[in-house]
Amino acid sequence: MKKITAILVLVLLMVVALTITACDENNCNHVIVIDPAVEATCTEHGFTEGKHCELCHKGIQAQERVEPLGHTEVIDQAVASTCTTTGLTEGKHCSTCGEILVAQEVVAKHNIVAGQARPATCTTSGLTAVKYCIVCGETIEPQKIIEPYGHKFDTFYCAHCGISNLRFRQTEDGNGFEVLGVEDIKATGDVVIPSTYEGKPVTAISANAFKNCEGLTGITIPASVTTIGDYAFDGCNALSNIDFAEDNKLTSIGRYAFYGCAHMTNISLPASVTIIGEGAFYSCYSLISITIPDGVTTIGEYAFNTCSSLTSVTFGVN
Repeated sequence: MKKITAILVLVLLMVVALTITACDENNCNHVIVIDPAVEATCTEHGFTEGKHCELCHKGIQAQERVEPLGHTEVIDQAVASTCTTTGLTEGKHCSTCGEILVAQEVVAKHNIVAGQARPATCTTSGLTAVKYCIVCGETIEPQKIIEPYGHKFDTFYCAHCGISNLRFRQTEDGNGFEVLGVEDIKATGDVVIPSTYEGKPVTAISANAFKNCEGLTGITIPASVTTIGDYAFDGCNALSNIDFAEDNKLTSIGRYAFYGCAHMTNISLPASVTIIGEGAFYSCYSLISITIPDGVTTIGEYAFNTCSSLTSVTFGVN
């Protein structure tokens, strides 16, 4: 039994010795393994066939890189459209791998063009462009009405069209217009009253025209205006600047016309003024000075009541 065991151990040692010798590449009895070739494609490289030893892994025949073959382009012919059938644009594909190189796009049935659109305004509707086929005349997309988008009076002038926030009405004699009021009393900024409206002179600022316009900061009054109505600027507590045009024809300032205009600091009335109504500048707390022309014949009661900052009143300078 001991003899058999010794023989087995000896055989095992010989196998190990042979294995070690076989894995030495310089003394290896190579066992050749084929490295199969990899075909190149249109877009990816390949390899030639190679060989290596299964035991020592030594390369016997190196595989060589084969560059991509590149696409073989084929033209996909365009198909003309008609008024009843769609067409296709020209395209391209590879005849080898079938990859789409330039996709064909569908061409609409009709040869469509667009007519002229008409934009909407603040007060008038508009129209979208009509679309139609210039071959058969069929309407592809009819015109649609675009509703007026309305004025935007953040200031006293529309942000869209620039029109004034002012409203007018014709005077009783029909010879002119007066400023009746504003579209939105929440508007802010300065206002320039035009000297004409619809071809006729603007001759008056009516009663309550700017009442409680708390965002009104300045007003320019043209030479054509002859009267400022009662309470015309009542409650315009941000109004600080009143600019009268040269050769102004203003003759009368109505009752409480500038009542509560707390930011007004000074005012120089036109030489044409003859009447300053009752309480005209009542509670103009910041009013420091006022120039009253020599043509004034009437100053109503309380015209400057509670004008606590008033330190200078000049008469007859004009």
